[in-house]
Amino acid sequence: MMPNSGKTSAFHAKKGRKAHLGRLKSKQPMLVTSKDELGSSECCGSAGTGETGGCSSEEKSEDLRFGHISMMGRRRVMEDAVSVAPPRKVGEEYAFFAVYDGHGGSRAAEICSERMHKYLDRHVEKAKKSPKEKSLNWEKVMEGCFRSMDEVVGKDKKGDDEVMEGASTVSETIVGSTALVVLVGPEVVVANCGDSRAVICSGGVAVPLSSDHKPDRPDEKERVEAAGGNIINWNDWRVEGVLATSRCLGTFMASFFWQTNLLLKI
Repeated sequence: MMPNSGKTSAFHAKKGRKAHLGRLKSKQPMLVTSKDELGSSECCGSAGTGETGGCSSEEKSEDLRFGHISMMGRRRVMEDAVSVAPPRKVGEEYAFFAVYDGHGGSRAAEICSERMHKYLDRHVEKAKKSPKEKSLNWEKVMEGCFRSMDEVVGKDKKGDDEVMEGASTVSETIVGSTALVVLVGPEVVVANCGDSRAVICSGGVAVPLSSDHKPDRPDEKERVEAAGGNIINWNDWRVEGVLATSRCLGTFMASFFWQTNLLLKI
């Protein structure tokens, strides 16, 4: 893992929850399907269009109504994941929502969806018990959570067999996932690593709540090149012509410069 450069670019805490929730709750949710242990629901299968597969869900949690939909596209396996945890699962006050965009198979995104909310709850509880912390330091909490998750994903070398079969030595190590986490509670907290994106509808306008980590973003390009890497246009700007995001969770190509550096700001 690379040392933190000290720059901040990926963490946001947003106030004004009531106004935003009023807009969110006015939206119609997706079709109800089966409930899972996190309090959300999941389904999978054919969406009836070519080789794509999709799933959708809707649930209620306290004063929130939420839903999600996923489409697999033409890949052989679904590499993305969504997870939702009600307030009782994360610090008792915050509902947890997250999306993970995996690469190199589904394994990394699956691990994140199974464990991220649990690690976050541990870091929140640890911060609450600290005599030095008068209030939650979200920057510290989120950075600790994401780094813990990065270590776990990095230690799991297993990829999807059908994806990895016949893969080269280099491509076998490209297993990871973006992570976009949104907490809704006394305030709205957004933490991001990678190029997944959170937006909110404000006055009929889509307002981004996160900043994409892309290889051609000036500050990211400078960071990667300063670490000895190259940004190459290979059907899009990519780190070393391979990865289309400049940050992610997971230790792959351990000596390379695009390993996770979750940088945060409030």
